[in-house]
Amino acid sequence: MAHRTRGPLHLAILSFNRPAYLAQVLQSLVGQIEPFDQIYMFQDGGWSPTRQSWQASPADLDLCARLFRAYFPNAQVFSSSDNLGVAGNYRRAEHFMFQALGLEHAVFLEDDLVLGDTYLDLLDQMLALALRDDAIGYVAAYGDLWASLEEQRRVAGGLQLMHENWGSAMTRSSWLRQQPTRERYWQIVKDRDYQDRDHGAILDLYASMGYQDMSVSSQDGARWIACAEAGMVRLNTATCHARYIGEKGLHSSPEHFRYCRFSDSQIYPDDVQIMAPSDQEMAAWREEANRRLRSHYRHPYMDALDEKARRRLAASLSGDPGNRLVTTCHDTVLAYDVEQKLCRAVAELSGTCLPVRLSVTDSKARLIVTRMDGDAALGLDDSASLVILAPSSDMRIADFEIGLHGEHFSLSHDGAYLCCEPGGRVVCDRPAVSQWERLGVRFDA
Repeated sequence: MAHRTRGPLHLAILSFNRPAYLAQVLQSLVGQIEPFDQIYMFQDGGWSPTRQSWQASPADLDLCARLFRAYFPNAQVFSSSDNLGVAGNYRRAEHFMFQALGLEHAVFLEDDLVLGDTYLDLLDQMLALALRDDAIGYVAAYGDLWASLEEQRRVAGGLQLMHENWGSAMTRSSWLRQQPTRERYWQIVKDRDYQDRDHGAILDLYASMGYQDMSVSSQDGARWIACAEAGMVRLNTATCHARYIGEKGLHSSPEHFRYCRFSDSQIYPDDVQIMAPSDQEMAAWREEANRRLRSHYRHPYMDALDEKARRRLAASLSGDPGNRLVTTCHDTVLAYDVEQKLCRAVAELSGTCLPVRLSVTDSKARLIVTRMDGDAALGLDDSASLVILAPSSDMRIADFEIGLHGEHFSLSHDGAYLCCEPGGRVVCDRPAVSQWERLGVRFDA
């Protein structure tokens, strides 16, 4: 790969309590730093004055700072004794870079994005575009984290809207233009622990600005709104040049990480020359970003992932029920309790708890129990419990509507949703489906 000469960069590393992640990020960064670059660490503290408790282990915080000094022994570390939270830590880093140092542009990296070998070269190209066009608010080069190499080759050099603010850079001009909105956000969050921020007050602020359906109260969301209010867009490369590793964190979990398939990212191996966007592209991106922010905001990649998950789930629900079990979000499976003579959610199947299978035909579903004398479909009794119908019963077999929710699904009958409670009770009487009432499938050998 050809090495491109770039200009000097000033980088802020924002860190809290994930030394194992931070070490990977620093390892990916150290080989890209040139002698003319400047790098600083902003290490957040662990003690929350408002909660009067430790939010992280002091040993982890100290280890993060020592890791940074091991990679960059001459760089400056700004440590905080108190827990500033992600909004406060970003604020002090930005004020240092753009006010104290008066820089024209700066790079801001967190501890959960491992950079490809050319990440800083690409950011330099992207910053050059931002310096020429004040309608560009942020730039990043993590790209499409889900595209195959073949898909990336077709769009190499192109740009797309940025979703998360990961591994991003911005100009001082952009930062200044964001301040009217971001300062209003800061006044709401500054006197509380960030995790205890007043979501209602933040969303009321956005509603007063015309974003009535905005539902994201994080400091990232404040940046998105600030850019939109200033008429700016956030741009990202079309090709992938980083890996997101934040399986555990403030806004992440192993389940979400797995669902988003972040570990599948393929870093683009070839040299990339960024092409400047046209006026028409900029206008279209601005319109799309504003449309999303003025609705119930979701990242575009989540829509695409949901559609793929729906297709996978639909395929898994088709055909003979065979060994397909119905699972709940409580790590239980649906079973028919032969002693209580009703359907329950249990941790393990047994001789008295028979597996309940899902049979799907033309978008309708029935719950089936296999007994010694054959299969029996379940019906609903007067208490909305699932039972095997007696031969003399005038109750009907329950035909359920299937609702697909990403990699989960819901079952409803005559407008009432099936619910599996933590204690094992299974009833079909909920007026709406909640996150914890969604079901899944598991295939037993």
